[in-house]
Amino acid sequence: GTACAKYLVGKPPDFVQKELSQFTGTGAFSITELIVVLLFVHQAYRTRDPYASCYKRLEKKRSRTSIRQKVEKIVKQETGLLGGLLRDTTREIALDALWNRLQNIIVFASREGTGPEKSFIKALTKHYNDYLKEAEADYRTRQIDMSDPVKKQERVNIIEEANKSYLEQRRKEDGLKLQVKEE
Repeated sequence: GTACAKYLVGKPPDFVQKELSQFTGTGAFSITELIVVLLFVHQAYRTRDPYASCYKRLEKKRSRTSIRQKVEKIVKQETGLLGGLLRDTTREIALDALWNRLQNIIVFASREGTGPEKSFIKALTKHYNDYLKEAEADYRTRQIDMSDPVKKQERVNIIEEANKSYLEQRRKEDGLKLQVKEE
């Protein structure tokens, strides 16, 4: 999308900068931190490494690994898909999972959040309005009817196939690591 590129360049807006100054870089993600992370990874998902891109935009306040692990955990919770965003076959499914969680957190925080969280959401929806609208429209066009048993089964098959190849890949990598250690 066009809105995407605009946000990927330059410094994050002031209200996010303010948020960044409070990131500790360790421990649990706060609600607003999680929103920022998911938004930045979502924006950068078409780049070669959305995690590295997010890490830079967060001014390295969180490690690339912790960002990746958090995203992978969310994707797994939402879809059962292992290994997050970086595989072409399942990227759209993973992206939808991310978008769903982001939307849910935004809705939750704007209803149940603390004062600062609520004003953060206000600023977010104002500043990123174009992006959020465009992402929502993209998401809608990709939605499949999960009540259709054939489509549902297709998705299950894609995820199972992807998980199998992911685990094989990991085993191969672990095998290589073991060989290197032994030498």
